[in-house]
Amino acid sequence: MDGNGACKQCPREMETIHVLRDCRVSRDIWNLLRSDLQDTFFFSLPLRERLKENAYESKDGYWKTLFVVTCWRIWTRRCRVVFNEDVDEEKDVGLLRNIRLTTMIVVSALSGAGGLIRAADGKWLMGFQACLGFCSNNVAKMQALRLGLLLAWGLGFRDVQCSVDSKVVVDLIADADQRFNPHGNLIEDVRASIRI
Repeated sequence: MDGNGACKQCPREMETIHVLRDCRVSRDIWNLLRSDLQDTFFFSLPLRERLKENAYESKDGYWKTLFVVTCWRIWTRRCRVVFNEDVDEEKDVGLLRNIRLTTMIVVSALSGAGGLIRAADGKWLMGFQACLGFCSNNVAKMQALRLGLLLAWGLGFRDVQCSVDSKVVVDLIADADQRFNPHGNLIEDVRASIRI
């Protein structure tokens, strides 16, 4: 461990609350995520109260998740700095923004679709996402499959293996009579995407 008591990111004394709230780097991250924090007691609460209010008592489920994940990311970033590991600030902030988008879609009751396209050796080629509005989980999974297939075909891939984590969705696509299903058009779109 580093025997120096000063923060390596700013010249102030190192302590837990400093790392998670008062350090200029941490403060910039919090302000990036929520511009309204200057108008609250966010930067003046003692650590225990701050954790309790934001991680447990907040009525905003999105903020609870974002708060806890951001604390963890700030702490692990601090550890990388202390142990002289490379710190990529763009990557750190980008991950927080991605977490925010994904969490917001799920918690606000809006549905999202997304997925990954990987090469046969598992190498990541690209990812995709879409906000679908209000719909069921099964509709979101079928939309993700349809969008992923259209994207893969559009990129020229012809030998495509799909992975879906819902037997209900697989059964709907394989066996459902789309004429009598409220999502028949979507089921037929997915089937057509598979046949292309």
